[in-house]
Amino acid sequence: QEEEKAAIVLQAWHRGNMARATVAIIKVEMEELQLQRDVQEMKKAKNEAATKLQARQRGRSARSRVSEMRAESARLAEEKQQVECEAATKLQARQRGMAARASVAALKDEKRAKNEARAAAAIKLQARQRGNAARARAEDLWMQKLVEEEALRKRKSLEAKNKAATIVQARYRGAAARSEVAEMRVESARLAEEKQAMQEAPVRSSKRLSVGSDAWLGAVAA
Repeated sequence: QEEEKAAIVLQAWHRGNMARATVAIIKVEMEELQLQRDVQEMKKAKNEAATKLQARQRGRSARSRVSEMRAESARLAEEKQQVECEAATKLQARQRGMAARASVAALKDEKRAKNEARAAAAIKLQARQRGNAARARAEDLWMQKLVEEEALRKRKSLEAKNKAATIVQARYRGAAARSEVAEMRVESARLAEEKQAMQEAPVRSSKRLSVGSDAWLGAVAA
């Protein structure tokens, strides 16, 4: 029992040491965390102070630049006004020169337009004359072509008529020749029949005589 009590006491003492060590560790961690927070706040405050200082410096620089820009703008405006005056003077002179040149150019253009109009009229007249001549030549060629076509048509018609007449004559001659050949064949057959009849007549006569004599002799013998 005493050993158990001693063991319990020893365990309790050990747990107490562990708990105190844990608490100490937690305290240390909390202190470190607080220290980190303080450092961050100090950094934040330092950054904010630096930002404000930089903002002030930027503001001063901006105001200084604005003043310089205003002075520069005033100087540029004055120079611009002077340049504009000089430019206006030059522009007016240029416009007067351009107006004068435009007037001269307009006169030249008018003269050139008149010359071009005359040339165009002459070209149109020449073209019209050439067109009339071309149409006259075309009409002559067309009439010549019509005459040639009519002559060709008549020649072809005459050739066709001659050919047709030749064909009719050939057919007529062929028909006449065939009719003549047929008549000649009929006449040849008739002559052949007469010749054959003339050749057979003596034979029939001799037969009749022979038969008659035989009959007479038979009668006599009887």
